[in-house]
Amino acid sequence: MIKKAEGEILSQKAQKAIKKAVRGVIADRKLRGEPLIVWKNGKVVKIPAQRLN
Repeated sequence: MIKKAEGEILSQKAQKAIKKAVRGVIADRKLRGEPLIVWKNGKVVKIPAQRLN
């Protein structure tokens, strides 16, 4: 069984890994000049590569 403190640490590590992966996808889309497709307010939205930070 995972203790609460260990679970919180694991959760923080997972969140950090997900954020890093998302930054990588955004950078890759910008580099390739491809839009980023996201789900926003119940709709699919294309964000042009030029608008990616």
